[in-house]
Amino acid sequence: MPYGPSVIEGVIPVGREPRYPLGSPGSRSEAAVIGWKDAGHSWYADEMARIEVAAERTIDAPPEVVYSYIANLEHHRQFLPPAFSDFAIESGGVGAGSVVSFKVTAKGRERRYRMTVAEPEPGRVVTESDTGSSLVTTFTVTPVGANSRVRIFTSWDGATGIGGVFERLFAPRVMEKIYLDELELLNDYARRQAASGSAL
Repeated sequence: MPYGPSVIEGVIPVGREPRYPLGSPGSRSEAAVIGWKDAGHSWYADEMARIEVAAERTIDAPPEVVYSYIANLEHHRQFLPPAFSDFAIESGGVGAGSVVSFKVTAKGRERRYRMTVAEPEPGRVVTESDTGSSLVTTFTVTPVGANSRVRIFTSWDGATGIGGVFERLFAPRVMEKIYLDELELLNDYARRQAASGSAL
């Protein structure tokens, strides 16, 4: 999802000298670096950089309960923020082997995902892998006393060129906000379930 202001191309960060001058044969694969720089801040990325987004918070519920809400897609859909829509469970519904599809809308842009669920560490880690791209989202649940700490981590291969620069600059900020909203909604959902006596 490309967003963002102006971008400087051909900036070489301190300590990284190109093997070839920029613009010469071989420079695109060996030394072309893209980024931006302003007073006191800078950002650089090689083309096709892996983009990573993470958000986490404490959830007021035991880890086994929180994990079950994440792994059970009927529960999970109850605490998705408004950015998610058209949520459909295509197969399974609980844990590894389930397939779910949905749309994510952010900054006026919309993208459809079809995710396959896995449980590399049952009771602690759930992953959702997009069948149409390199995107993988990992949910990790860690005990914190009687409560839990949940971390949502997503990574994918960024686009190339100027569009890729915008994506690497701004997509992580947008997705982090969406994930923080989801974690807040998860906490509210867990509290409501506990208050109603419906906690798993």
